[in-house]
Amino acid sequence: MDTTDPSAKSLVQAWARWALVWLTFFPLVGVLVSIQFHNPEFLGGISWFTFGRLRPVHTNGVIFGSFTTAFIALLYYFLPRLCGTPLYKAEWGWGLLWLWNAFLVLGSLSLLMGYVIGAENAEFEWPLNILRYVVFVGLTIQVLGTIFRRRAARFYVSLWYALAAAIWTLLNLLIGNDSRAYVPSGIDPQQLTPLLRQYPQLIRVFAHPAAGSFPGKSLYNEVLPPIETVAILMPEFLDDEVLGLDGLEVHYPGHAPEHEQLMAAWAENYGLLLTGGSDCHDRVERPLGVTGVNQAELDALLARLR
Repeated sequence: MDTTDPSAKSLVQAWARWALVWLTFFPLVGVLVSIQFHNPEFLGGISWFTFGRLRPVHTNGVIFGSFTTAFIALLYYFLPRLCGTPLYKAEWGWGLLWLWNAFLVLGSLSLLMGYVIGAENAEFEWPLNILRYVVFVGLTIQVLGTIFRRRAARFYVSLWYALAAAIWTLLNLLIGNDSRAYVPSGIDPQQLTPLLRQYPQLIRVFAHPAAGSFPGKSLYNEVLPPIETVAILMPEFLDDEVLGLDGLEVHYPGHAPEHEQLMAAWAENYGLLLTGGSDCHDRVERPLGVTGVNQAELDALLARLR
């Protein structure tokens, strides 16, 4: 595969065309997600198109569909030119292209169906991770084979980047998720649900749901979602098969008054308890007793415990 080989040109063009396809499709999914920020009811009646399923399709699709496909096309273009030698195992490129597209299509469908690992930008289940890994193994062999067989005396910086990217990606995918070197954070609600059913006396409360929309400077703005996102996810939190919430922490030092009114309306609409008073960690901004429930709300909480 030299620079004048028509098959080389057609292979690069094929990968580039598919990059344009995914560069069009997955950002359009992002448009649907952005609409749900402003209109939480949009497509809310269809489980496949809820925010919690569309968002990973968008983020993973842009990363692996739009950008990575284009990067591979670019890699196939410059690698033989800088090395002065045909691409090693160039015929593999066509099979890898179809395996890659199969991964993107099947992976997106699996996310829409709810099959997901709870890790940011690494949500694909392992059967699909294996398919992706096969593609990257083949690509890495092509990169290494081409570089080690190069005829050009100079070793360009771009080749170092290509070499590092191929090896780093393989290692990252191998040890990044579900391995002994990776400890996921958080709790999978599907694992928590059987425990909650075993102890029905437990009261499930959503702590400070609007802290992510705190109007001032706060760490919560960085680590917690805004209340608009919480509104989109509420139907899933209320689902008995997921969490089945019993209450909302409405009264909280980091809640704006308008957010407290909104969440009180949610509680009334969904029949939830109102709680408050968590995170009293200091004696200045959040002292003990700075906010909490009134007598009626306390009585309702105690009645549920009996």
